[in-house]
Amino acid sequence: MFSWQVAENLGIEGLVQVDIPTPLPKPVELLVKVEVAALNYSDLLMINDTYQIKPPKPFTPGQEIAGKVVKVGEGVMFDVGQRVASKVLFGGFAEYAIVRADMVIAVPETIALSSAVTLPVSYTTAMVAFTKVIKVQNMAV
Repeated sequence: MFSWQVAENLGIEGLVQVDIPTPLPKPVELLVKVEVAALNYSDLLMINDTYQIKPPKPFTPGQEIAGKVVKVGEGVMFDVGQRVASKVLFGGFAEYAIVRADMVIAVPETIALSSAVTLPVSYTTAMVAFTKVIKVQNMAV
């Protein structure tokens, strides 16, 4: 499968295109055909080796994906063909990604995958910021 990887050089310029084996899901994991992946600030930090999670090199970055389930491991309640979004620790900038069943969000047909990809990290971060961290008030004159 196609994948972007961080091998030797850090930064976006150091990403290389590689062909790696398609992973197989273990129990309580799904294999998802990645149709959309989001680039988050944490991905940039990871690519630059400045994030708290430091995968061994080479690794495929990408923590927020959306696509369709193509295989399920034992104990998974999602179906092949189902549209999903998920956070992954890394590995999202590839043709396929392994996701944990407890991290998967089912995506209805009425929501574009390009919007749904933000649900696991970006949307949730913004939602917490607006509802728990700051007080929004009407400043109308």
